[in-house]
Amino acid sequence: MSSATAATQTPQASGTVYTVPNLNYCHGQMNTVWQPTRQVQLAMNADTPTGVAVTCTAQLYTYQTGPTGPSYTITNGASAQGDWTDDKTAGSYKYVCVSEMDISLTSNRPVGNYVGCSTMY
Repeated sequence: MSSATAATQTPQASGTVYTVPNLNYCHGQMNTVWQPTRQVQLAMNADTPTGVAVTCTAQLYTYQTGPTGPSYTITNGASAQGDWTDDKTAGSYKYVCVSEMDISLTSNRPVGNYVGCSTMY
């Protein structure tokens, strides 16, 4: 796993943000930009709910070939942002997937599991 850095949660100029649906306390997205080359970047952050331990894991994927680059794992209140990754090869469509596990700090049992993926760029 890679170390996390502060996520800006914004694309470069002229970029688009593709959010990851179906999550609870985790928030993920894929930032995109067309200029000077077609590139993508994953970004995510985690809420800090009372009484719940939140764990979020994200990774970029390439259509028809699977995971690409490092995965990032964060917990309550943290954020992570990947490096900008070249996405200019024909047929090399990228997307980001995020998984989430929420554990009750009272019962030490899972209270929710979620997964979501952005649309392809």
